[in-house]
This record gives sequence, structure tokens and C-alpha cells, in this order.
Amino acid sequence: MKKIAFLLCLIMLAACNSTTNLSGFVDPNYRGNYQTKNILVMGFGIPIDEQKALESTLKQSLVNYDVQVIQGLEVFPPTRDFSETDIFQIANSKGADSLLIVSVDDRDVTETYSNPVYIPGNSTSYVSGFGNSLTVKTYTSPGYTIGGGTIRKPHMSISVYLINIKNQETIWTAEGISRGNKYASFYDLTVNVAKTTVEELSKEGLIATKVVQENDTKVL
Repeated sequence: MKKIAFLLCLIMLAACNSTTNLSGFVDPNYRGNYQTKNILVMGFGIPIDEQKALESTLKQSLVNYDVQVIQGLEVFPPTRDFSETDIFQIANSKGADSLLIVSVDDRDVTETYSNPVYIPGNSTSYVSGFGNSLTVKTYTSPGYTIGGGTIRKPHMSISVYLINIKNQETIWTAEGISRGNKYASFYDLTVNVAKTTVEELSKEGLIATKVVQENDTKVL
């Protein structure tokens, strides 16, 4: 039973396919000589459940990197109002050196209609009788249609910024789009955006892989 449940989960994950493409640029003053060590992550332009997913996925995706992560919802609850000045002051007081902002600029669903396909029934003939008296009876199963209907695919445009807390300079900026198939939701797209963002930060050298040090063992 557990194996069946596990296989069903894998099938569902494979079905909800989404891809994110980001194109970014690192400021020349930071290129090759800056790596964030304590980052505060925030999401804008998305519902609270997706913001939770974005921030938690960013934190999980950064677990193998030498980065401490502060989730924005824990510091800036949506029940209160914060100015831009407040955000930088509070982030600095929490020890963050960088602010990672993921903003959804636009989101929509593309709808396309596909015609149903008719599958004709199968005919089977049976011969019965004896001698010169033979009877042929033909049975035809009913035809049926498959597919058809409206296919909805979500997509959203995103902007990502990595900002220096101390001087509020933009270290890295990226723009892109995230798309999903007919089984994907905006929640799935948000999770994929978070994972892709971490991959891009790593490619740009803005985060360092965590070095695992093995403890020396003494043989007595």
C-alpha cells in the first residue's frame, strides 16, 4: 500500500510540470567578489499561501549553501504595514547582509480549446448453424469520444533582486517567466521559481556551497 501511495505521489509530481527561465545581470562592483552569508527572502505580488511556499522553498533550497536564511513573513507579518526604510532597518537589525526579493509582475492563464476525437466501435462477426444452414451475426460495440475541452496553462512574469542591506545597492537583478502545463497551478510555479532563483544565484557565484568538515578521529 505504501509503495502504491509513493508511486501515485511521483506521478502527481511529474504531472504538475513547470519551468522557469531567468535572465540576470550582476553589477560589475560585485561580480566575482561578493557572496551573501545572511539573506532575508521576501515575495511580492502573490497570495500568502504562495508567499509561504516561496520563502520555505528558498530556505530548503539553500540548505546546502553557506547561507543563513531569514523568511520575510516571520519578520514582516502581512498584518502590519512597513515602509521601505523600515524593511532595510529591520533586516539590518536581524543581521542580514542581503535582501532577496521575488516579485510577480503579471500572472495569467492561457486557454486553448481542443476538439474531441471520435473512436468508432469494433465489429465482431459470429457464424453459427449446421450443414447448409449458416447464420452470420455481427455485433458492433458503441463508439465513444475522448479528449476535447479547454486546456488551461498558468504562466507568470517575475523579477528578482538581490540587494545590499548596508547601502541599498542592487547586487543582482533578473527577469523571466515561469510556465506550467495543464496540471500545474500558480503554487507549483512559485515553488519552481524559488528553486530556479537559487540555481541562478549559485551560477553567478553569489552564494557559496557549504563546506563539510570531517572531524578528526583518534584511534586509541
